[in-house]
Amino acid sequence: MSTAFRRIQIGKETTRGTAVAADTVLIGALTMTPEITWHRPVDERNSLAEFNRAVAVGQMTRLRYESDATYEQLTQFLSMAVKGSISATTPGGATRDWSFIPNTTAKNVQDAFTFEYGDDTQAWESDFTVVESLELGLALNEVLTLRADMFANFAAKTTFTSGLSAPSLAGGEIVCNNAKIYIDSAWGSLGGTEKATLLTGATIRVPTGLAPVKYADGSLDFSALAEQKTHVELEMDLVSSAAAITEYDAYVAGTTRAIRIEILGDLTGDSSFKYSFYFDVTGKYVTAPEIWGERDGEDIVRLALHSHEDSSGNHFSFTLRNKLTAI
Repeated sequence: MSTAFRRIQIGKETTRGTAVAADTVLIGALTMTPEITWHRPVDERNSLAEFNRAVAVGQMTRLRYESDATYEQLTQFLSMAVKGSISATTPGGATRDWSFIPNTTAKNVQDAFTFEYGDDTQAWESDFTVVESLELGLALNEVLTLRADMFANFAAKTTFTSGLSAPSLAGGEIVCNNAKIYIDSAWGSLGGTEKATLLTGATIRVPTGLAPVKYADGSLDFSALAEQKTHVELEMDLVSSAAAITEYDAYVAGTTRAIRIEILGDLTGDSSFKYSFYFDVTGKYVTAPEIWGERDGEDIVRLALHSHEDSSGNHFSFTLRNKLTAI
């Protein structure tokens, strides 16, 4: 009834496609669109009315989630988009490192979640929710933004799992002004050469390659997931400078670039460890650069890089450092 009472709750599924009770409250905003595919033939039946019968032949749900990216809650979305069944390492104390390094020779079996969404009048539940496309936006004087386009089984009316607490959001939002960029020539050299006066904004896009698959199993919902070939796209706005021209030259020559974007937050409370976000990618610039854009009175070169697998078998990865104990 009231927009003030909308809420989003999720739970990670033990078996993909089998709904679970929610255990986590999400910040942000969600749109949920239940879709039904109808068979509606145009019969020759002595009438000017075009349709006379309809039967449902398929169904699913589309979802779009938009939010600030936080050091904790970005973890769930990377597990739905990049790689599932991740176990954290413990660098010290209660600090956890979550590394999402996708396989290139085996399936990544991304995690699926059950989403609960609604207001004070009605809640809906969609299970088998996975990410079709993930986008992170970096703009200075802002926080990192997160948009996830997802699909799931058909949303069913339900009641919210009760008793869930508001998220702690330990570490808070990922602040873009804390970002640094490093550009090198190979995966093994990632993070070696900082470019401190180069990057003014960036967009990271992850088309996950996940697609719904239907089998003859007596259900109108999809039955499984196909994991197709994928890549990552990094679009950057670079201040016109000698460093930017070097990247332009790399576009012209088709030279491989190994890029790290690092954003560090506050101390976790364990030694000198900080809440951290790392995006690593190796690839080539693939689209014609825009010369010149403009930002704050400075000329801007806009370049877009697509990930390419290198000799080590890597093409991109994400790492989060936080104090989350489980996805």
